[in-house]
Amino acid sequence: MISLRHPANGTPREATWLRLTAFLFNRGISDDRTVGIEILYDDPESTAPDRRRFDACLSVPRDRVAGLSLLDPRRDSLGIRVLPVLSERLMLWQGGSAQAEPPVRHRHVTPAAGLALRANWPRYEVYRGSPVLTPGRPEVVGWYATATPSATALGGAVGGPGGGHLPPRTPAGVPRRPHGAVRRASGRGLRP
Repeated sequence: MISLRHPANGTPREATWLRLTAFLFNRGISDDRTVGIEILYDDPESTAPDRRRFDACLSVPRDRVAGLSLLDPRRDSLGIRVLPVLSERLMLWQGGSAQAEPPVRHRHVTPAAGLALRANWPRYEVYRGSPVLTPGRPEVVGWYATATPSATALGGAVGGPGGGHLPPRTPAGVPRRPHGAVRRASGRGLRP
């Protein structure tokens, strides 16, 4: 996935998506197979819309990777990164509006799977393509949440018998993205 961090400084959400979409489509890298994923780091219930942090991500088809120069100076000046997305952690499939099955293939479970897991942050909104290319409100085809062991699976303590990791929180109790959690630049998944 190719990613661009939203500055959460009052900039419209669409501006971040437009910058990333233009970067990839102008280079002929993305096409109708492209999947858009918005990685949400803040709870909309407790964070003002103009202060919500997210990463806008677009998939790059394997046969188009040659069109992406990781040394492109424009890529660095825009803050565009290469990220592994939805592949390193277990995800909880939260449903979607367009289909009964998850639209992205990776390690996932459904909440009804009977495992002692709970939904945590970050959360993932999946679109068909870039949401700025869809007139009106873009259709969300899937929702995922990071799966973490529930308190009962942990034996009531973080790092208990069930293992696991609970993300740090701000003083107000809002989940905070751990330093370097998704920042690792990796070419994994982008090689043909």
